[in-house]
Amino acid sequence: MKRRVLLTVGNGLMGDDGAAVWLAHLVKEAPLEGWEVIEGGSAPENVLHRVRELTPQRVLVVDSAEMGLPAGGGAPHPSRPSGRPLPILDAHPAAELPA
Repeated sequence: MKRRVLLTVGNGLMGDDGAAVWLAHLVKEAPLEGWEVIEGGSAPENVLHRVRELTPQRVLVVDSAEMGLPAGGGAPHPSRPSGRPLPILDAHPAAELPA
């Protein structure tokens, strides 16, 4: 079975920036079948090699950001002109990462 990766981004010592860190711990405590959790911390580019090694079918990146939403709200990250949401992904050719 092709795996899916939950890549979390954030710093648990920086208040709400730790929301994704908290999510990673929750999923690790109650694993979801077919999902691998990779904690990217404050420098997720440092773990992209682990994502590539798993050759996942899908990658879900979770990061907290100030978006003017009510507490606990969520929305897709606004796309950048490249169509890829995180600047760290621009440094890696699309062929290296799953679509």
